[in-house]
Amino acid sequence: MTAKSKSLGAAKRRDMAFVGLGPHPQTKLPPIKEEPLPLGMIVLLQQGRLELGTRLYSMGQCSILVSPPIEEGWGWHLSIAHPTRYPAWDEVAKARYALLPTDVNFDMPLPRTEDYVSIHANCFHMWESGKLRSER
Repeated sequence: MTAKSKSLGAAKRRDMAFVGLGPHPQTKLPPIKEEPLPLGMIVLLQQGRLELGTRLYSMGQCSILVSPPIEEGWGWHLSIAHPTRYPAWDEVAKARYALLPTDVNFDMPLPRTEDYVSIHANCFHMWESGKLRSER
């Protein structure tokens, strides 16, 4: 093994060490930007099919929706989607730590097939621990 290949291997391991660490200061992800709600989402808000206070964000090609607790016993919800693939773990972690309370735990459940709801093929949902909204 040459010195050059050793240094490339070390660089690759060093880069891999940042994967999955959440909001690490050296994570090379696009910034999160708040976006205006499109008309279709405003209509859903007016119909009561989307929680009041829901905000839309983008992070590169990922779209992120964050809904605050709407009543006692109902917690925070975050959905993150990408148009062509599943969101990467670092994208999920960055959105979670940047947009949701850090003193609360969150789950990414795999519900029963009859309870599964998603309007986007490449979307993950995150719910405040112990506060799923399946009763709706």
